[in-house]
This record gives sequence, C-alpha cells and structure tokens, in this order.
Amino acid sequence: MKTLLALLVGIAVLTSCKDDSDDPTAVEVDTSVDFVRVDKNGINVFSNASANYIDPSNVETFYLKNGDKVEVNNPDLAASKGVILNEINGNKYLRMFVYPGEVDQEETITYLQWKENDTDTIKSLMSRSPGAVFISKLWINNSLIYEAGKSKGITWNGGLFERLITIQDK
Repeated sequence: MKTLLALLVGIAVLTSCKDDSDDPTAVEVDTSVDFVRVDKNGINVFSNASANYIDPSNVETFYLKNGDKVEVNNPDLAASKGVILNEINGNKYLRMFVYPGEVDQEETITYLQWKENDTDTIKSLMSRSPGAVFISKLWINNSLIYEAGKSKGITWNGGLFERLITIQDK
C-alpha cells in the first residue's frame, strides 16, 4: 500500500511540473542603467553639498513611442517616473529604466530630463530571445558608452555595476 501511495504521489508530482521555457509570461527584462552625476567640483549632484543639486524627485523620463514623446508615469511602481534614487555606502546614484520597446522593436529612445532644459537622449539597441529582453548597446547623446560582452562591470563605492555612467557637469 505504501508503495502504491508513493507511486501515485510521484506520478502526480511529475505530471504537474511543466516547462516554462516557452511561456511568454516568463520574461527576464534587463533595461536598467545607473548614473552618477557630478558637478564641476566633482561633488555628486544628488548631494545637498552640490551647488548644482538635482532633486531626484523632479527627474523625469520619457519614452519615444511611435514617434510620440510619452512621459513615464506608473504610480504603482517604486520607479514611478522610470527612475529611482539608490545609495551605496552613503553615495547616491540614479537608476533609470530605458524603454524596452515593442516585441519587434530593436532600437529604442529614452529621454532623461534632469531638470528643465537639461535632457540626455539615450538610444538602446535591445536584444530579444524567448524569455529575455536586454540592452546590447547603449548610446548617450550619440556616444556609444556600453556594449554587452565588452564590459567587465564597474566597481564604484564597493558595488559592482553592469552599466554605470558618470556624467560630469561643465
């Protein structure tokens, strides 16, 4: 009887498992880019000590969708405006999520508006495979700054980052 019960439980477990590799709802999306921005004196602009202080809550992100510039506004997300301020060992940086695009779209444009009249254009080449979307190349204001497979990661303040961009104010 115990053998029969064990056999039935085993069959139930094996038949209840399924392969999620073809499940379109199981998708890994890697579209984040981390930014450190410093003023001309090398002080982080997310610090109140900077004369060029930028209030992270005022930073806005826009996606270029079908030729229209669309403001990112997802109030249910922690990064409701497409950006979120993070901190490592007391140093602040901004994590931005670029526009992943549509299913058949390789190139996307995201605008990062630091403050009025101060916007960077981020162009991304997205790679897609069943179950994954990730950035393969990234340009800021037409300068290539990241290429997948060629970056070994960047260490900053004790953390390892895949895509960490430092912007120096002029």
